[in-house]
Amino acid sequence: MGTWGREKQAISIEPKHWGAIAGLASCLYEEGDVDGAIKLWERVAAKNEGADDATTMLAEIYLEREQYAKAGLAKKAR
Repeated sequence: MGTWGREKQAISIEPKHWGAIAGLASCLYEEGDVDGAIKLWERVAAKNEGADDATTMLAEIYLEREQYAKAGLAKKAR
């Protein structure tokens, strides 16, 4: 069973296992399912206060997509 399978198994056993959810988000991102990864990272970020891996990854994706408000930036940096 690869990493992706282990993360899914952990989530099926404990749906609020934030480490497994973040790990699955990383796997989805690496496989090109960015929208799927965003949904999972948003779940993790909503449960954590302050900066963490989930909020960092979300900011990076939103910057790549030029969604600056979602990335936490008021204006596009030049």
